[in-house]
Amino acid sequence: DFISDIDLATALAEHRRSGARGTLVVTEPSGSFPGEVWTDAGGRVLSIGSPPAGRPDATGPFEFTGVQILEPELLERFPQRPSDSIRDVYLPALAQINIASYRHGSFWWEFGSLDRYLEGQLRLVRERRHLEEGALLEMPGGSLVWLGPGANISPAASIRGVVVIEGGARVSSGATVEDSVILEHAQVPSWCRLSRCVLAAETVLTGGLQFDHLAIASSPCAAPSGLAMAPETPGGRPSPPEGCQVARDLWVRPLAA
Repeated sequence: DFISDIDLATALAEHRRSGARGTLVVTEPSGSFPGEVWTDAGGRVLSIGSPPAGRPDATGPFEFTGVQILEPELLERFPQRPSDSIRDVYLPALAQINIASYRHGSFWWEFGSLDRYLEGQLRLVRERRHLEEGALLEMPGGSLVWLGPGANISPAASIRGVVVIEGGARVSSGATVEDSVILEHAQVPSWCRLSRCVLAAETVLTGGLQFDHLAIASSPCAAPSGLAMAPETPGGRPSPPEGCQVARDLWVRPLAA
């Protein structure tokens, strides 16, 4: 659930050069990820989760990207059950074998929450990274729109900031969309306003509605991660997942302001 331009060939070469049994690819911490890996000056991992005691020379913290290179010796340490690589393998191994790090200094973005999904999509367009089939439009005033195949936006719609409109989606005349992601075949009708929203696939809004900092879905099957289908109520209708609300037959979940 992340996108990056990690140079895997260079990371593998550094792993082999170090002679380590495992290498963690790390990056600088971000606002959402404060960092949890400390190393020595040569890149050997000293601790994970907290600063190493008695090592004022430690460098870090760095964020673990999830990319790792493992030798068979380290793979054999994984238990034959569901496990966590940090807790069950790396932490016990640090005092016994060499675990190295490879520092990635370029792009890495983790999409593990609705808030980070929205910001990550906008950032990819803003920085023109990893753009798939579609068209990038530069609007008057500096706004950017990414149009997927078959997407349609009225010339009379108002676009502010960065907007992603996936394949088959439509934004009608008089609608206002700001810093939002509109997924496949969703529809934003006239006089509807979205600001920092994620509109789920095939969701059709009603004209005149306004939404701010929300993930919005019209049905359980269209809901993105975080709006997943919840157990049904006694009446047979699915109840909203924890943290969600029902508004005008829509499921909505607040996003960070």
